[in-house]
Parts: sequence; structure tokens; C-alpha cells
Amino acid sequence: MKIKNNTLFGIVGIALVLAGCAQKEEEIVYGKTTTHKGPKFFDNSGTLRCSSKSSQLDDVCDYRSVQTQSHTTIWIEDVASPDLIRYRIFRFDRESKKFTARTREPVKSTPKGSRYKVHVGDDYYLISHRSLTEGYSYKKN
Repeated sequence: MKIKNNTLFGIVGIALVLAGCAQKEEEIVYGKTTTHKGPKFFDNSGTLRCSSKSSQLDDVCDYRSVQTQSHTTIWIEDVASPDLIRYRIFRFDRESKKFTARTREPVKSTPKGSRYKVHVGDDYYLISHRSLTEGYSYKKN
């Protein structure tokens, strides 16, 4: 009888563990912007034209970009919150030349010469192709 009880407890324990592992993972939902400071080492940085609630691009935002073979991740200062240190994060796919927002919001981008006019939510950005594909290297100490 003792062996049956131990076996039963073992089977129930394994079933509970497997049921817990089999639960659907929750999708991470990011907010529109983040206060995370971004990458310490990056390939390009500077300023770009931006605006909030207007397509006039009458403001300036700081940015940083990290480049890989297939894409560039660009961190742009949040134009809608000038008094806070917040960033919008986009991914630029080099093959398709499309932008996606970290928040999965719809992003509209149109090429304008050597730049892209990017519109997401109420915000507009003018991102140069050079900031997405060229850069400089830091030597890590």
C-alpha cells in the first residue's frame, strides 16, 4: 500500500508540474514609451526632427541606434513628454525597409529622399537613412 501512495503522489506531482509548464505564456505588452535608459554602447546617435500632434516636425529629439546585419533598433526621445526622460523604440528591418514599434502600434513610414517620415500614434519623426545604416564603433573598456 505504501508503494501505491508514493506512486500516486509522484504522478499527481508530475501532472501539476506539467500543467503549470503547459500554461500559455502571457504576451508582454509594452507601454508607448519606456524610462529604460537604453543601450550603453550604440552605433549612432544624434538629433532628428520630430513633433507631437502635428506633422510639422517643429521639434528636435535625441536618438541612439544599435545596428545588426538584419535590422536597426532606434531609441528616440519621447517628443510628447519633454520634461521626462522617456524613449520610443522602433525596429527598422533593412530588407523590407519597414519600421515596427516595440508596442506593436501601427507605424506609417514614407521615404523622403535619404530620410523616412515615420508616423506612429500622435508622433512624427524624420529619421535619416544614415542613422539606421552607418555609425561609429566604441571600444569597450
